[in-house]
Amino acid sequence: MEQATTVNEAAIWDRMIQPISKKLPPDAAKFFLDLGFADSDLQRMQYLADKNRDAELTLQESEELRRYRMVGMQVDLLRSISRRSLADE
Repeated sequence: MEQATTVNEAAIWDRMIQPISKKLPPDAAKFFLDLGFADSDLQRMQYLADKNRDAELTLQESEELRRYRMVGMQVDLLRSISRRSLADE
């Protein structure tokens, strides 16, 4: 069995969705394109990013920021697949 070369969550999502990306139904693609963070999450991310820039994050805050980034990358991946799906129509 061949081993996957990248093991971050976004790469795993990409490998999972890639084979079906051109078959994504238009309604699903539009749904994914409309996804976005709540205002409270955007404010929290900005606060954490500011603290990170100043090297003042606690370990807990660093993990929280990492999780926000991971979700953001996953949503970006779904949006990319959605755009490609809609462009293929």
